[in-house]
Amino acid sequence: MYRDESEIRRQLSLFFESVVAVAKEDEVITSDEKKILDTIEAGIHELEDQLINVLKSELHDEEFNDLQTQILQDIVYNATKVAEEDDVITPEESALIEKLKEFAKDGVF
Repeated sequence: MYRDESEIRRQLSLFFESVVAVAKEDEVITSDEKKILDTIEAGIHELEDQLINVLKSELHDEEFNDLQTQILQDIVYNATKVAEEDDVITPEESALIEKLKEFAKDGVF
């Protein structure tokens, strides 16, 4: 599968925009949701860096996809931990995490 840096950046930007759209569905982004979004955004930047580095290596598509899946799972884990900090996961926070899980399962690419 052909990939380049601009495609990776574009797809990850669309991915993050879709997660933000979930947070905006009720027209309010709470401070807890903002913390989750910040965690997701940091994870996406890490994913972007890792995937761009992979482009410069000799990894095959399967290895590329495995790396993508692992980092997305890490993002889900970290976002869930942030959501659990106050011992309450609201339906809105749960929706964000479910969107992440969907991407972790299906992949961004």
